[in-house]
Amino acid sequence: GRGEGLSLTGAFASPDVYSVEMFFRFDSLPLAYARVLNSSDTDNGLYIHDTGGPKVDYYQPGSNAGAAFSLGQMHHLVFTRDTGSANVYLDGGAALTVAAFGSSQVNGGLKFFIDELTENAPGYIDFIQTYDRVLTGAEAATLYNNGAPDPYAGGGGGAVPEPSAWALMILGFGGAGAALRRRRSIPA
Repeated sequence: GRGEGLSLTGAFASPDVYSVEMFFRFDSLPLAYARVLNSSDTDNGLYIHDTGGPKVDYYQPGSNAGAAFSLGQMHHLVFTRDTGSANVYLDGGAALTVAAFGSSQVNGGLKFFIDELTENAPGYIDFIQTYDRVLTGAEAATLYNNGAPDPYAGGGGGAVPEPSAWALMILGFGGAGAALRRRRSIPA
């Protein structure tokens, strides 16, 4: 809901080198800006900005709006932070580069969809995944997976089995146990 969000602290080995992957949507933009991500207590941060149609924007002096953003539709966003610069990838493609990126305050935490003022919007978040390195454009496109991003595909852990796979594994173990038990009860 509006005014709700998430915070993350102590997640990165370096405050200047990290990536964040998200799959989310905004349902509406009640004001001109809606904050997506911020690492400080200033107004600088990643927003969806609605001037002439919603766009991804990193607000800081001299920034420019990036790729178009559709309200009411799920979007895959990857934000990468390297010493002195940041890149944003939206739905598998490059959306925005911020060349003169200031000093990071990420050790104080990242804020997702939280604004100290009223620049927030209602929507939905499917997942947020963090990385201790800068993801490349090719990796962002792979994670987008043609519009079906999988939070288990890029982060090191294997995919979680579906319930039907669990049921088959349990049946298999049960059948193997029954077969072993049956063999023991037959006299030699």
